Amino acid sequence: MNRWIVLFLLAASAGCNDAEGPDVDNANVSTQPTTAPGTRPADVDDILDAMEAAGREHTQIAADVRYHVHQRMTGDSELRTGRVKYQRHTETTPARFHIRFDTLKLGEGPILNDKVEYGFDGRWVTVAKHRIKQMTRYEVAAEGENIDAFKLGKGPFPLPFGQEAAVMREYFTVTTRPTRPSDPPGTHYLLLIPREQHRESLSFTRLEMWIDRQRSLPVKIISRDKNRNVTTVTFADIRTDVKFSRKNFRLPRKIGWEYNEQRN
Repeated sequence: MNRWIVLFLLAASAGCNDAEGPDVDNANVSTQPTTAPGTRPADVDDILDAMEAAGREHTQIAADVRYHVHQRMTGDSELRTGRVKYQRHTETTPARFHIRFDTLKLGEGPILNDKVEYGFDGRWVTVAKHRIKQMTRYEVAAEGENIDAFKLGKGPFPLPFGQEAAVMREYFTVTTRPTRPSDPPGTHYLLLIPREQHRESLSFTRLEMWIDRQRSLPVKIISRDKNRNVTTVTFADIRTDVKFSRKNFRLPRKIGWEYNEQRN
C-alpha cells in the first residue's frame, strides 16, 4: 500500500506535463541558479518559499495523473493513469485524498482496463480493487482526531509536499541547476537528498522535482526508493478552483465484495 500513498501525497503539489524522465543515476547536480528570460535568477530558498506560499493558496486540487514505476533490479515496469483529488490539512479539516486509476500497462504489454481506487477521509485509508471485487480499510487516526497525516516528522505518510520551507531544509539537502532543453518548459529544477539523520524515516533516497515558475507547483517528480526503483509522476488538467466534501474521499462498502478492515 505504501507505494500508492506516495502518489497521493504528490498530488498536494500537483502540476502538469508527462514522460517517464531521465535515469536519476545520471542527474548532474549543480548549485547554480536556474534562470528564466526576463526574470532575476531564482535560488533554492526562493523556490522553496514560493512553493510553501502556493501550498497555502491551493488547499484543494484535482488533476489527471500518470504514474510510472520502473523496477531496476528486474527490469519490470508498470504504468497507471487516472484522476486524483486532494485536500490539504487545515485547522478545521484533516488532509484527505482520493485517486481512481482506470488503466494499467505492464512492461510492453497492452493497455488494460483495471480500475483501482484509493481514498483517505482523514481517518481511514480505503483500497478498492474493482477487478477482483476486494476492499480493504486501514485505520490511520482515531475517530474525531484531526491529524496532518502528511507532515514531515509528524504524520504516518511523511513526504516533502505541501510542507513549510523550513521543514524541507531541515530534512533535505536541496540544490538546483541551470535549465536544460529536456526540462519541462518554464520550470525550475530541484534535487532533494535526505539528510543523514532523517534517512531511516523516509522511503526514498533521492527526489527530483520540476517546479512551474508561474504557479510554484511541481509539474514532474521522479523518486528513487531504497530498492533502487524509479517512480515518475506527472499531472495534467490541473484544477485548483474545486471544492470537495468529505464524501468525495470516503469509499462506500459494496455488496458482494470481499471486505477487510485493519484497526490501530
